[in-house]
Parts: sequence; structure tokens; C-alpha cells
Amino acid sequence: MPSTERRLHRGRRIVLGITIPIVILALLGFGAFLVGDPIARTATEKGISDGIEQQLPPEVEGTVVTEVGGGSMIRQFIAGTIDEISLDSDQLTVSGAPATVHVDLRNVPTDYQNKPTESAAGNLRFTDSAAAQLLAQQGVRGVISFGNGIVNYSDSATVLGQDLPFTVVLQPALENGVVSFTPTAASVEIGGIDIDASRLIDVVAPEGLSICVAQYLPSALQLNRVTISEHQAVVGFSAHDITFSEQTMASTGSCS
Repeated sequence: MPSTERRLHRGRRIVLGITIPIVILALLGFGAFLVGDPIARTATEKGISDGIEQQLPPEVEGTVVTEVGGGSMIRQFIAGTIDEISLDSDQLTVSGAPATVHVDLRNVPTDYQNKPTESAAGNLRFTDSAAAQLLAQQGVRGVISFGNGIVNYSDSATVLGQDLPFTVVLQPALENGVVSFTPTAASVEIGGIDIDASRLIDVVAPEGLSICVAQYLPSALQLNRVTISEHQAVVGFSAHDITFSEQTMASTGSCS
């Protein structure tokens, strides 16, 4: 074999000797990435859930499910920011009444307990039976029911020694962390005489019908709406540049 041909064969062997290990290392690295990324995601989700559950307000109990979005977990760790996080709790209790919470977080730093998250938006949902439980803790014993955009309240009051059942249509509103229910129009007929049943609310609930929702959420969250649907009330909230420190989670809102 001529010397030129031998040099060409030797050159190919050198190239192959370098290229094959690089390819093998690249494949091994990609395999480690595929295996490691789900493990990192699962560990992150569990760590966030455990941390939030340990910092829930005193009157709030339940479990939290965390879902991390935004593509590769390892890439997000390197960048120091998680693109999207969703938090859900479908088995929450507030002062013993069942509720559910959903929160969407955007641009969350990996050190979220010390650095601000760009935005948080979510809602607290509770049924009419849960609302009745919370109102009962205030001494209100009537039955409240949610419909599509309306609230009905049924109770009875003693008028001139007579027990008078009544039902009032209520208008929900959210202000200063309080969901209040204001009578709109209702009447009850007694012996052919119509009376304004909305005034009977003052008899059975002198302080009015209201639920302080802010006390169950961190004060850094701004409550911005309440909507009523069939058997469910939804209170929306949001925040910007919020740091989820132990102090933030422990400092709940008030309605005073």
C-alpha cells in the first residue's frame, strides 16, 4: 500500500476515534437529560406543595397540588426562573367549611421565598352550603342558595308573636375583602297584606349577611371580583411582584 493511502486510512481512524466517543457522550448526556428533567420537575413540584401546606393560615387546612410548566425544568433552573406554576387545592377547609383554590403564577424565581414573583392570579371557590356554614358561625341560621347570578336567603322571624317564614333575593358585592349580600326586593303576604320581607333580614341578622374572605388569604393578594353561579361563589384575586416568604403567607387580610 502506498504511503499516501496509508496516511489517509490512518487519518480516518483518528477522526473516527475522536468522533465516536463524542457522539456516545452526547447520547449519554441527552439520555441523562431526559431522565433527569422529570425527576427535577417532580422534586420541585413536591417541594413547592410541601412548603405552601406548611405555611397555610391558621384557619385554613388542606393539601396543595403543584404543576410546573414552561418546558425543560433543568433549563429553567439554570435561568433561575420558572415560567409557569399552577397551584390547586380541591380539599381545602376555611374555618371548617369546604373550599377550593386555584392559582396561576408567572415568572417565579427559583428562590421564590426571597425574590418576587412577577404575577399571581387565581380564585377561591365555595358552595352555598359552605357559605351557610360560615354564616352559621356568626349566628345566622337561615338557608342560603346560589343561582345563576342571584342569591336567595330563606329564614323565619317572629312578627307580632307569629313565626313568619320568608325568602329574600340578595345582591352579592365585594368590598374591602368582604363578600356582602344586600336584600334587593322581596315580600311576604300575611292575611292579604304585603310586607317588605327585606326588612326581616335586620331581625335575623342585625349585623347583615357577609363573609370576610380576606382573612383566609395572604394580605398581599388583592381581591377584585365575586361571581355567583349555580351553587357556587367565586372570589377572584391577583398580585404583582409578590414574594412568597413565610411572613407573606402568615400575614392574612382583614375586613375591619
